[in-house]
Amino acid sequence: MKSIKVFLIPFFVLFFLTLFLGISAACVSNKSYKDIQVNNVKLNAQFAPVNYVSNNRIWAGSFQLVWNALINEVIKQSVEFENEVSPLAQKLNKQGFDTSQLDSSSYYVKHGYMYPSLKKEMEREISGKFGEKSDILDKMLWSPENYLIYSMLVKNFKFPVVFDEIKNCNFGNSPVKCFGINESSDDKIRENVEVLFYNSPNDYSVKLPANGSDEIILYATKSGAEFEELYKELQNKSSNFKGNKEFTAHDTLIVPEINVREMFSFPEISGKKIKGTDFVIGQAIQTVQFKLDKTGGKLKSEAAIMLNTALLADSPREFKFNKPFVIFIKEKDKEIPYFIMQINNTEFLSE
Repeated sequence: MKSIKVFLIPFFVLFFLTLFLGISAACVSNKSYKDIQVNNVKLNAQFAPVNYVSNNRIWAGSFQLVWNALINEVIKQSVEFENEVSPLAQKLNKQGFDTSQLDSSSYYVKHGYMYPSLKKEMEREISGKFGEKSDILDKMLWSPENYLIYSMLVKNFKFPVVFDEIKNCNFGNSPVKCFGINESSDDKIRENVEVLFYNSPNDYSVKLPANGSDEIILYATKSGAEFEELYKELQNKSSNFKGNKEFTAHDTLIVPEINVREMFSFPEISGKKIKGTDFVIGQAIQTVQFKLDKTGGKLKSEAAIMLNTALLADSPREFKFNKPFVIFIKEKDKEIPYFIMQINNTEFLSE
């Protein structure tokens, strides 16, 4: 078998945490959108929203958990906006990821009107369940007029055997910290790697099982396809591979350490009134903290949607022309104005 050298060069590796993607026939529902065939089981996977950071892409299931609570428990309908079609909302409405894909110990979902007592209750429950503190609750506008839907997803996983540090490692042309397996690594470490497929030096995938139910899959690909298609492609290549799936003494594994700490907002769905309700989406945010090294990794991801009832059309509105504006004057029932003036400063204003 050829030596497998998993060099992670720029824009070349798709990383899957399958703690999001546990697969069983029991979690498959009948829905109209495209199914992904996984080990002869149709998985209705949808990964939204996808966040972009310096040409890297990140998806975490926490925001979909919030959206599911919004449509299933709060408004009890799919989200549609007045006078606008939102592709992101349409995709989230499909609920292609839900709590059936997670152990109950790994997630927390809560919603309610934003009284100070709710915040204290959430902080106490989050600390009790995860030993964590929220990074976003203090960033929300706490008012009883607002309604909060919140989720936290926490996963800690350790590899059964610690991988070796790999010296003189580059990602593309940049030096980075790496871990993995080389010719001097102990055979016990090799037992912690499963080859999913190796089709060429540019097309391969491995699985790194962790303690418990989590597993990390690394897939080398240059494709910029959507995550749904890439996951389908990965599964098809894995099932069709007939070569050696053991990680042999001649094989090499190199994986860069990963450290992500990001916050994302979603302006495409913010400030929009939900049709058939009294709610406007005021804030929609998500955080992702993810770390991977030779010992294992940790994921902490929060998401929140704040619904606002103070922005509705029947609330008091202020029409103050104390900023730049334009005047149009026309005769009633006529189409074209006979006078137009734009005011940008106080030159023509009375003192």
